[in-house]
Amino acid sequence: MATNAPVPYRAPELRPASFAPLPAHRSLLREMDRLFGAWPALDVDPDGRLAPVDLRETDEAYVLEIDLHGVDKADVAVEVMDRTLTVRGQRREPEGTGLLRRRGRAAGEFRYTWSLPADVDGDGAQAGLDRGVLTIQVPKSERSRPRTIAIS
Repeated sequence: MATNAPVPYRAPELRPASFAPLPAHRSLLREMDRLFGAWPALDVDPDGRLAPVDLRETDEAYVLEIDLHGVDKADVAVEVMDRTLTVRGQRREPEGTGLLRRRGRAAGEFRYTWSLPADVDGDGAQAGLDRGVLTIQVPKSERSRPRTIAIS
């Protein structure tokens, strides 16, 4: 018999929940990415600690900006392999005294993975970390850049 009794409020956990897509979902996402040419195809961090990411496309390059406030340059690695861009790193546990009442900043390892379009020059990729923002520039290949054609 159904009851309309109120459900007691339950406070959410302080740590983000993990999310790991099933293999079938991953293959579906990859196929959709291939069909529609969507970029980037973001791989989910196993512990659910995703930082905000902006992606811009210019005539010359794709530019990614990732908020990594509190992460040291020595704790971040950027790698381009074939058509895959991977950013790995670690946000260290902040040191402090006293009783921690609330944790809003995640600590631990993180990983981002993007499938790059075919028109990039991975060898020319550059990265820099300034004021907590990691900026990665992946240039487009010369063939894919717009060019002006003179009319004779």
